[in-house]
Amino acid sequence: MKKFFFILLSTFIGSGSLGGVKEVGNGAENFQYQDGSAWFYQHHRTLKICYKVEKAFEKIVPRARIVYSIQSAFDTWNDYLKAKDIRPRAGAEFYPQNIDIASSCKGDEDLVFKFGTMDKQVTEYVKKYSRPVSFAVRTSYDAVQLWGKGFVWIAPQEFLGYDHMAGKRFPDWSVPDTVEGALLHEVGHIYGNAHVSGTIMDEEFARGLKIGASPLAAEVRQKTLRQIDQRRELRVCSLCDFKQVGVLGSENRENGTIVSKRRDNFKLLTGRDAVGKIKSEFVIENKVTQLVVSDDQSREVFVLTPKKGRYHATTRGPFIFKYAQYNPQQPAVLGGVYEAGADMSAMTLTTLTGKNLSVRVERNIGGFSMNELVEPDSNRQIDSSLVQIIYDTEDEIIPLFAAGWRGETLF
Repeated sequence: MKKFFFILLSTFIGSGSLGGVKEVGNGAENFQYQDGSAWFYQHHRTLKICYKVEKAFEKIVPRARIVYSIQSAFDTWNDYLKAKDIRPRAGAEFYPQNIDIASSCKGDEDLVFKFGTMDKQVTEYVKKYSRPVSFAVRTSYDAVQLWGKGFVWIAPQEFLGYDHMAGKRFPDWSVPDTVEGALLHEVGHIYGNAHVSGTIMDEEFARGLKIGASPLAAEVRQKTLRQIDQRRELRVCSLCDFKQVGVLGSENRENGTIVSKRRDNFKLLTGRDAVGKIKSEFVIENKVTQLVVSDDQSREVFVLTPKKGRYHATTRGPFIFKYAQYNPQQPAVLGGVYEAGADMSAMTLTTLTGKNLSVRVERNIGGFSMNELVEPDSNRQIDSSLVQIIYDTEDEIIPLFAAGWRGETLF
């Protein structure tokens, strides 16, 4: 069996990305160091920001809210990196810790935010797309200093499309969380992200801007427009504490009938038949990865140990949110570069009978036959992968454990 693994380059992706508009990524065969990097990478250097607001836009969104939204977007991303323990090396930070936001632009700024403006620079990019609600463009980049220049644009209210059902233009920037959500998305591009579904970086994120202004909709707006991780993780923290209930193996549809592998996997791990209901959980605690399996008779904990000399996630330079396909037979050759917060580790699990199983632990990869996996005790299929543990034998690939999303609901 030909095997491929993935090595995380821990990357920032995509400059000149447009919110709500499909972007074209860089091909791996023409990949350059600065492609896909964060725009600003020196944590000790002050990031100089200014903003411009058209009078009509300011009537809808006060300047105080604009300044708060810009600062909040950067704070949220910096907090996210810290929470995920994403660093180039121990004790270092990825991003500028000092941000200076000025209310007037002098021309020497690193980053300009434009709210409702339609100047020559903006018009040049707007013409290339169909009514974008916002976009971020990196206009220059110094690959030695790891520092760039660019701008973020938020569309004027009158530029946007008319929602006939709501009887007004969409989105309505006066609604709470709309400007904040658009800026969180666009600043995500500044951090190097491309579009990743199920997160604030979803290329269809603008749909969330249609959520109404009523108090009843506030919680939905917060989850859709103010959180980075939503239906999936944008970036996995490999060793942070984590718990997730799932299924002990797949339940495949064969000729219209669901065939469960749970009891087979339970016997593989424990050496005996299961008694009663089987439960399973993936756990990372104090940097130890475990698979916890129980039935009505006992609860067993299986420690997963990283395999020496095999894949392990790393972080390199200004690249945070990218991983590349890696062929172990040709370690100098990258098979391709992809945008996603995926994580894959080669590990060993020892069964109660003393058998060592070589497994792959995959997180945030919509990978192994997820269209065949179903939610526990139901006939509903899982949409995408959150955690998978895969046992790869000479004859077959066996999913030992799987947990995923079903629409907005995690099982």
